[in-house]
Amino acid sequence: MERCPSPKKETWLTDLQACALTSILPTPSDRPTTYSAIIAHARLASIGNNIYSNVISAPKENILDLKISRSLDHRLKAWRFSLPVYFSAQDVPDWFRGPRAVVGWKEQNLRMMLWWGSQRLCSILSDVEEARNMCHYVAIETIQDITTFCLDYRDNIHVGLSWYATYFLFQATIVLSIHYLRPPQPLDMGPDSANQELWALSISRARDCLAQLGQNNEAATRCLAVLERIRDQSERSQQSSLTPSATRPNASVHADHTLLHPAPEIEDTIPTTFAIDPALQILFQDTAWNNDIFEGLQGFPITDEAEAFDYMPPDA
Repeated sequence: MERCPSPKKETWLTDLQACALTSILPTPSDRPTTYSAIIAHARLASIGNNIYSNVISAPKENILDLKISRSLDHRLKAWRFSLPVYFSAQDVPDWFRGPRAVVGWKEQNLRMMLWWGSQRLCSILSDVEEARNMCHYVAIETIQDITTFCLDYRDNIHVGLSWYATYFLFQATIVLSIHYLRPPQPLDMGPDSANQELWALSISRARDCLAQLGQNNEAATRCLAVLERIRDQSERSQQSSLTPSATRPNASVHADHTLLHPAPEIEDTIPTTFAIDPALQILFQDTAWNNDIFEGLQGFPITDEAEAFDYMPPDA
């Protein structure tokens, strides 16, 4: 005698049939759902994989054609323009503001790292300057967006959202802060007075925001301490560069569209044992950073902090 399938098995078979490759997808919702940010992030991740494999993690010996970076930047813009209208609308459910913000911060972070990776792989001076300026611009944009969100929606910032805000804000602030930790480059005029004022304002906003987040987030407090060390180190670097005994690394640059020839790198005989995110550590390549900068960071976050990293509050 044939047994009738159990209700659980029938449900499983029904779900399996509904998920067949030939099935018709349901009509997209005209309002945000709990899957909206996940879908957007999944599409963004495919672009991010290309950015990391082709630019960020590419060997420094590779010569990058800036057309590749511009093409990837265009894909990020196309992704943003393709998002449903509720990703930019003001009238959205309160619970959706956090997930929407995190996806936007992730896109900005990818774009910033795209141009950071590009400037280290370019061989033409004008391309290096373009990539560096784009990287700094996105860093300022990121700081502006995150600090504004944290001011406007303080009641929405739960533990998980605070972690994302801290991480992306910290990384963007590092990108601006480490400019003065780099050895002086030929024809490197540095930021003009207008940019210096904008940078100082952006870094100040980031520090104030991290101090606010640090009231309930130990990682934000540690990040703020690291920024203090970077500031102190950069001030010492600037002072030493003004002394007559200061020397600059050898390089050969003649004019625009001329290949850069950096000085040979000195192998570091002291192994680094920082338990930090590699995405943070690589930002300090080719700078005058030292071990003390990361003292006390102990990872992001440290392993003995039990926190729930989620897009939305538990009661959403």
